[in-house]
Amino acid sequence: MKTILLSVITVLLSLGPAVHPIKMTTAKLDVHAKRGEVQTTINFFFDDFHAHMASTYSVDIGQLDETALTAIEAYVQDRFMLQSATGQAIPQRLTDVKMIDDNVIQVQLKGSLQPSASFTLLNSLLFDAFPGDQENIVHFFYTDLNGKKASRQILRFTIHESLQRISPGD
Repeated sequence: MKTILLSVITVLLSLGPAVHPIKMTTAKLDVHAKRGEVQTTINFFFDDFHAHMASTYSVDIGQLDETALTAIEAYVQDRFMLQSATGQAIPQRLTDVKMIDDNVIQVQLKGSLQPSASFTLLNSLLFDAFPGDQENIVHFFYTDLNGKKASRQILRFTIHESLQRISPGD
């Protein structure tokens, strides 16, 4: 049994970053009510995101040129949307895109907001690429009007649960 397991691990490692069994994005969503801003940092596996953007949108994001940045911003804005309790969209603009590891590309966005008792977050990133396997994790941080860290939550999004209500007081 150990020999079989060792053989499987050796084969997977020899394939390099092109093969990974996990289909996931991770994000940090930081809402700061006192400053009236939201900052989002999203990490994608580069090979998955690159292949999807190339096949679906005919864009090579490996170059990170203006065309790629525009496509990345449009894709993320369409699939990662924050709304206030009143249903008002909280738009975010792309501030940075960079490779942070051999196979991880990081996308950063920032926007302005009004204080809200709750938020709704849609996170359907890469569900169109990997509908049965993709999961997205969001680390939600909320700083209240007094500047106090009032909430920290970890949210899990799947194709069956891509929309969630977030109550900072919970």
